[in-house]
Amino acid sequence: MEKPIKQAGFYPLMSIMFINSFIDLGHKITLQNAIFKVYDGPLQIALTAIINGLILLPFIVFYRSSGLLSDKYSKALIVRWASVSALVISLLILLSYFLGLFWFSYALTFILAVQSAYVSPAKYGLIKELVNNSALTSANALAQALVTTGILLGTFVFTLGFESIYQKTHTESLNGLLVNLTPLGFAIVSMSILECIFAWRIPETNRTMQPFSERRHQQGLKPITRDKLLWPVAIGLTVFWSVGQMLLATYPSFAEDVLQIENTIVIQALMLMLGIGIMIGSFISRFITSNCISLAFVPVSGAFILIAIALLPITTHLPSVFILFFMIGFMGGVFIVPLNTVFQFCTPASELGNNLAGLNLIKNIGMIACLGLTVIAALFDMPANHLLYIILLTSLIGIGFLFWQVPYSFTALKGFKHIFGKQLIVKGFDEVDGSSLKSLTFDSTDPINREIVQFIYPRKVNAHSVQGDILFEADQPNTQNSQQNIAINVSTDSVVIQFKH
Repeated sequence: MEKPIKQAGFYPLMSIMFINSFIDLGHKITLQNAIFKVYDGPLQIALTAIINGLILLPFIVFYRSSGLLSDKYSKALIVRWASVSALVISLLILLSYFLGLFWFSYALTFILAVQSAYVSPAKYGLIKELVNNSALTSANALAQALVTTGILLGTFVFTLGFESIYQKTHTESLNGLLVNLTPLGFAIVSMSILECIFAWRIPETNRTMQPFSERRHQQGLKPITRDKLLWPVAIGLTVFWSVGQMLLATYPSFAEDVLQIENTIVIQALMLMLGIGIMIGSFISRFITSNCISLAFVPVSGAFILIAIALLPITTHLPSVFILFFMIGFMGGVFIVPLNTVFQFCTPASELGNNLAGLNLIKNIGMIACLGLTVIAALFDMPANHLLYIILLTSLIGIGFLFWQVPYSFTALKGFKHIFGKQLIVKGFDEVDGSSLKSLTFDSTDPINREIVQFIYPRKVNAHSVQGDILFEADQPNTQNSQQNIAINVSTDSVVIQFKH
């Protein structure tokens, strides 16, 4: 039996996922803390907003070239040389700290984000190349958990280091403060060296894909927007991350005005609960559907996210607020992992880089738009609780659109009740191509079987009676039809599903 992880390079790739987020957040949080200590008022807000914009902007500006690069060349090669470029940028960051060149360091935030924008499609595309279909959900769950852990640890470690240095020096100028922070620059360089070591341990993958076509890349976002599943999945992911940005920007003001919380440690702890929830929820997703690709838990997690957001404006009991933030994060992890997995599974290998870059474009446009909406609302002195209701409305529209476009996720949820408490064994799933039309036939007229098949397969499954059999079609237009037989065996202690090729 073929191993679910095809190449030894998977775990070095996961290490890179963690290090990337650790470095990016480490540098960003260092500059933000410096701005917070030296400036106040509108200038502080503006400089902080700009640095967040510098991180998001490259994913929009360079989306087409980054996707083209990832599809045209080896993704492993791109990750290797991107790690070298990250080391060079880290050395420049160290130099800017050592010489006290704050604005040069500020500009390097954008350069570091450009590097991230170019390597992102290759990193997430490599996940699909390095693991089989049966392990794709687990791989994405681990990747998301490590990225979130990197963000949390980067924030904690660099804030702790910053405060420790600042308490000893109390330097009031940006340039002088940056010189004192040189040890943090050495930490960034050290992590970049580790990233290089891991990157060069990622082997070339044996890809079976169509030859690269630049003409196909001229379609831009069309492969996503015309797909009946990829488009709502992209909207679902965009809404979650955009709402998260708005929540992080809005709730501190609500906590201060309504809950009378002025302790910044408490506010940061609330934000931390959101991240911890995402990390744990993502990790738990590894075990919920560990050997198939399922949308079954997207309706449940989406509903809990909406309920938690709806309760935030009317909850004044602080421990309850902590629970709500954790719930949003935890259910968010359960929500985004299957959506990321489905996006990879249902994208043709030859268009994976283009589509992942397009997904980055859509997500970052959404995040910038929502942050812009938050700023405009603040300029007009909109009460913080009204902003929370805007967040709820945005969530309802986005998640509602996903449910409307992908109603068969509820059918998949029904399939779970037939599997619950039993061992699920799926054979032959690694050979299934999620990007092409599939006709799945097996000898059964039992509608329960349709729900079970929908549980393990993310595209829409339609039942048609064909000479006493049931014909199952995954609804994917404009692709060549491919037929497979499925055998289902349900016993008291197991469910065995066999894809026959």
